[in-house]
Amino acid sequence: MARGRTRVITLFCLLITGCGTFHIPTGTASSSSRSSSPIASPTSTPWQPASPARVASAPRLSTPCPVIQPAPRYPAPPASNRNLVIAKLRGSDQAVIRDVTDIDHPSTVATVDPSARGFGTDGYGSPAFVSASTISYLADNVNRLVRAPLSGQPTQSVAYACGYGIVAFDWSPDGQSFTYLSEDDELGNPSHVFQWHIATGGIDRVVGSAPTWCHCGNGSEDNSLVVSFSPNGQFVSLIDNLMLGTNLQIRRLDGSLVGTEIRGDRTATNRLTMGVWSGTDFFYRDPQGVQRWREGAVKQFLPGVVWLHPWASPAGGQVVYSARGSDGFSRVSVVDTSTGQTRQLSSQPRSWPIFLTPRYVWYRGERLFQPDDGICIMTTGTGKTYIYDLQTGTEWESVITTIADVWPHRA
Repeated sequence: MARGRTRVITLFCLLITGCGTFHIPTGTASSSSRSSSPIASPTSTPWQPASPARVASAPRLSTPCPVIQPAPRYPAPPASNRNLVIAKLRGSDQAVIRDVTDIDHPSTVATVDPSARGFGTDGYGSPAFVSASTISYLADNVNRLVRAPLSGQPTQSVAYACGYGIVAFDWSPDGQSFTYLSEDDELGNPSHVFQWHIATGGIDRVVGSAPTWCHCGNGSEDNSLVVSFSPNGQFVSLIDNLMLGTNLQIRRLDGSLVGTEIRGDRTATNRLTMGVWSGTDFFYRDPQGVQRWREGAVKQFLPGVVWLHPWASPAGGQVVYSARGSDGFSRVSVVDTSTGQTRQLSSQPRSWPIFLTPRYVWYRGERLFQPDDGICIMTTGTGKTYIYDLQTGTEWESVITTIADVWPHRA
């Protein structure tokens, strides 16, 4: 997933503008306890990564950065029809891999290495599926990208980044190529710039750059930083909306740009955020609403809609998202990407929707901010999460508290 997203981390509070907003990472996921209720030119270079702390850190020693050569080819995964989720369950901080193929009888099939960093749903380096039999995650203080079977061993290091490390990554649908963003100011990297890498065929290329964060603790629920492959594996997208700028690039695997790059600095008013692939199209939000990118051309898709955290169906053709109403609460809707028709799911405040399967959507509850919550916010999570059945229109409480990724990915 994205993952792009994303497509990751502890618990996100939903933030509003007008306050000194603060970014707290989060995640979400669920199982069933069911009681229904109705720019740069591409250059070949070794990889390098970053730290999960987005605030100023102590001076770092200048030590040689390890070089990892990506494999020319990785083992082909076996065919699988399982629906899986990387999640945390109520009452435990241990990340697990959950089989939700039978939503009424889910089972835990494996645990995730406790050293895996960046668990959550914000897309910042969360563990992700490569296939139904392989996952990938960041280790060594997010400086190393690892690939491993569900059993956990043996692990294979596929990329390394110095400085602040790797901040986001994604794998191609066939599991043979990957992309990531690194922030390494010790390699002559310009200040406030991420380096964007694409690795394929055993070659790691830096194909572009994007504005980085401020390392000052400021944030917004509109922040977004995701790199992701298109479902057909032909394109790779980068969408970046952080304090120091905004950026949208879509490239081929050889690093060449498709269409036009859109880039702005910290003063930019045309902010681009919240992107997701569905089919061959890339959907993202700008000040006019939700736009649709197709082979370099952009057309309006949902005028005036300020969507948050979109997630595409593994069956294709649908995207779920949340959007704030006049009361300040988020509610979840699903949109048909062919017709543009939308349908609200629960009438209750809900946010961070994720397709568990083509039929079932997971999301979390929202409540009003209380003064003792300690942060200038309007709403936050209730601590409860839910699963919604798109066929029957019913909702029930879930035991999944946080989700990093699901399999299969978007289609």
